[in-house]
Amino acid sequence: MNKQNNSITNKAQLRQKAQALFAAKSEQKTAQLSEAEMLKLIHELGVYQIELELQNEELLLAKTRTQEILEQYSDLYEFAPSGYFTLTEQGEIVALNFCGARMLGNERSRLIGNHLGFFVADDSKYILQDFLASVFGSNIKQSREISLAAQGNVPGLHYLLSGIILKNRVQCLVSAVDINESWETQKNIRKHCTSQELLNRISTTFINSSSSQTKQAFDFALANIATFTGASRSALFILSPDQRTISNSNEWCSKPEDSQIELLQNIPFSTFGYHQKELLAHRTIAISRLKDYPPKAKGEIAWMKKHGFRSLLFIPLLKKKKLLGTVGIYGAVGKEIAWLSETIVMLQSAGNMILNEFLRRQAEENFKDIHSRLQQLYMHQEEIKENERKRISREIHDELGQSLTALKIDLGWMMDRVGNNFPENEKIRGMIDIVTDTIKTVQRISTDLRPGMLDDLGLVPAMEWYCQEFEKRSKIVCLFAVPDAPIISEKLSLAIYRILQEALTNVVRHARATTVRVELCQENLALVMSIADDGVGIEPEKINSGASLGIQGMRERVKQFDGTFAITSGQNQGTKINITLPGL
Repeated sequence: MNKQNNSITNKAQLRQKAQALFAAKSEQKTAQLSEAEMLKLIHELGVYQIELELQNEELLLAKTRTQEILEQYSDLYEFAPSGYFTLTEQGEIVALNFCGARMLGNERSRLIGNHLGFFVADDSKYILQDFLASVFGSNIKQSREISLAAQGNVPGLHYLLSGIILKNRVQCLVSAVDINESWETQKNIRKHCTSQELLNRISTTFINSSSSQTKQAFDFALANIATFTGASRSALFILSPDQRTISNSNEWCSKPEDSQIELLQNIPFSTFGYHQKELLAHRTIAISRLKDYPPKAKGEIAWMKKHGFRSLLFIPLLKKKKLLGTVGIYGAVGKEIAWLSETIVMLQSAGNMILNEFLRRQAEENFKDIHSRLQQLYMHQEEIKENERKRISREIHDELGQSLTALKIDLGWMMDRVGNNFPENEKIRGMIDIVTDTIKTVQRISTDLRPGMLDDLGLVPAMEWYCQEFEKRSKIVCLFAVPDAPIISEKLSLAIYRILQEALTNVVRHARATTVRVELCQENLALVMSIADDGVGIEPEKINSGASLGIQGMRERVKQFDGTFAITSGQNQGTKINITLPGL
């Protein structure tokens, strides 16, 4: 009302001043004008007056329309279903509508001048800062999703902010649209994806980890499960075959000093009667708070209170309807976890994955243990066999060889006594030839059992002699090359010699070769031997066949010394055996 009176007063004063100026100018000019000119001037003034009145009416009409539009805009702004804010670059609230005030949970008058960041959740504060920086740094609309802070028991809601800088360059206009319904949908989608990603991560870890990384693989799986559920501890428990005791085989703790894996070994399963009963009945135990326990679970409640836990989840691990163990997940100290059904289903899948991997690796370890025992048995049998060969070889050489030599000497003495003119002389000479051949046969058998020169002269002379003997007996050219004679142990020398024997025996039996080449050399502190022939080759399926006992024997001898054994062969392209034995 005061503004309207002041406006009228100002207009009256301006009119009086204009009339005074006009009167002063009119007195000066009218004295010089004729009557006709005066009438013309009066006519023009009348026309101007009418034009001004028309323009004034148009201005009043435009003003009225503008006021109506402003009122409509004001109503639209004030009562819009979305929140509108006018903010400074620092996030200070300059103006806001009713919806914006409801969003922030206070009256408009109390909100103006406050910082919008005070009402934003902690994990969205940096998003708001980035949003304001983007709005004031460009001339195009910017958008971000934020979450407001929780108000009491009311969880924080989620909004899409869209803003653009105003012409004054010091403020921006921001709209806030409720996206809670779509947010929940997206959260469920993200949760589903995250669950699948968790299972994929665990599966990938098990596939890519070696047997020497078993502990790390299971610890990684348990850590991911705990992180996904917000727990502070997760553990894998395995039952004994008779289900009387339970042991903690693997564990992950957010604080390593809280680990109890050493304490939870071979614990009587009946110690936790309620847990035992539920798990043996193949039921998942989901405790979101201590009140979820039945009154009879006194031992479990006491244990939970002692360690400060309020929530836990035990998933039974079953194989062919038999309980083999459980995965235990414990909430952080003093924290309650609501175990949702979809979470439990996902964790059951993860538990089954862990159990299957545990059983697979257990079977693998059992297989390795059996294989190791068989290998030790094989080595022991070979040692016994070599000792027995050595004993028999010595007895044949010393006793039978000496007896045959004595017999040959006696037959020679008899032939000398009988003389050349008697018919018995030819018979005795024949007997001497038979004894001589028998002595050679005994020497060959003794040498095959255990070559004396291997013990007396070493590996290289023994191999060279054997290659020469092989060539004489088989009529196959055998080339032997040794650049430098290596110094190796007796056991390793014997193994290489036996491999050479077996390889050349296979050449005679199967290769139909004309030439075989044997090479022995030292490379980078390793002994390397190759045996190559120009025969018909070996079929690929026979190389690793269990029926190829000769090849399997050579391979086992090499394994005793952690060496490598490889065979390359092609049809009518011969066969080559490469052996590398480390540790020279």
